[in-house]
Amino acid sequence: MIQLFNFLFMYYIFVGSSLNDKVHQTPKDIYNTKGTSAKIQCSHEIDSYNRILWYKQLKDGQLQFLGYIVATAPSPEDGAKIQIEGDANKGKKSFLTIEEPSSAMYYCAASLTVEKVPISQYKNHIEIAVRYISVGHL
Repeated sequence: MIQLFNFLFMYYIFVGSSLNDKVHQTPKDIYNTKGTSAKIQCSHEIDSYNRILWYKQLKDGQLQFLGYIVATAPSPEDGAKIQIEGDANKGKKSFLTIEEPSSAMYYCAASLTVEKVPISQYKNHIEIAVRYISVGHL
């Protein structure tokens, strides 16, 4: 078990962390007035990744999952008071519109959507999981 943890940690440090610079989120800061919405853009340059996930950092530091978009199909969480639109494929733009903005940090992440994996591909699950964790970006 310790060897598996060491492998995952080293893989994340040397391979997974390089994906961070391939996810882009703009603008860096947003200042708006009460009653107006805020719009954040996210894109990535990672081959075969087709999902953008959106999070809000709460005051206690925990991340609240807001929703995601796979290709062009958005899936916001119930009650999140957001809109997700755009395209989550490589080189395209996804947008998060926050209907009632609050002072908070918002994050996007990119991941690969795996629908069915043949038994022969189980060894690749570790790589997918590590890449998913490593692509979070401010």
